[in-house]
Amino acid sequence: MALIHEDSKCAVCGHRLQGDYLATSGCAFDSDHRLWAYCDAPIHWKCFRQWSDRAEFANGYFEQQFNGWRGNPVWHRIQVDPSWFAVLHPRSQQLFLIARASGVSVAFSSQSWPDAIDLEPLHASLIGAELEQLRSTFPDWNSLYRDFDSATYEEGLVAYELRLQEEKEAQQRALQAELAPHREQCAQMVLQLQAGQLWCPTCQQAHGQIRFYDRSPDRKSIFICQICAFSFGPEGMPEWRK
Repeated sequence: MALIHEDSKCAVCGHRLQGDYLATSGCAFDSDHRLWAYCDAPIHWKCFRQWSDRAEFANGYFEQQFNGWRGNPVWHRIQVDPSWFAVLHPRSQQLFLIARASGVSVAFSSQSWPDAIDLEPLHASLIGAELEQLRSTFPDWNSLYRDFDSATYEEGLVAYELRLQEEKEAQQRALQAELAPHREQCAQMVLQLQAGQLWCPTCQQAHGQIRFYDRSPDRKSIFICQICAFSFGPEGMPEWRK
């Protein structure tokens, strides 16, 4: 999400933010694309509406969100149209509409329906047809669940969460295997330190004024020389100092 502060400026006009604005999250374009500079940045809705690149920019974020939500079982997709799609989060009772015309999601809740939550007027004017189609297709909140099977949904969530847990455990095992040689080398270096024979690569001498910072089990540990204040490890000095 774009970080907004009092001196933030609109990525299109370059002026300080005033009034309603949108702020995209993440990048829908590669760093070598001409629209990359406008990603993850605030834009006045007025500027966005008049922007010559609006259609391409909005379509990029529309496709990004469509692909992101498509394979996530946490969300129940209730409608897909060439110009918009909507996803429901049953557990939180929230609905999100994403229109190709803006690429920015619009949130609804069971309490707010059929009104959107914090929908800016200029945004609403861009997606009026999509809003009307959503509301006419689903006249009340319960109609959003007409094709929803709670048992299938919960089964999908359990399988998804199990897969995530397995992937996390596999990553942890791979990390521990990668760090094992480092820990063994650090243990040998600690013995050298206790004997006053540990060599500081910056001071170019062995002495006992070195502290060991054990950052296991998930990070590489380091030694910091109390004379020169530089850190090092089994591999020597950090890469940025070489």
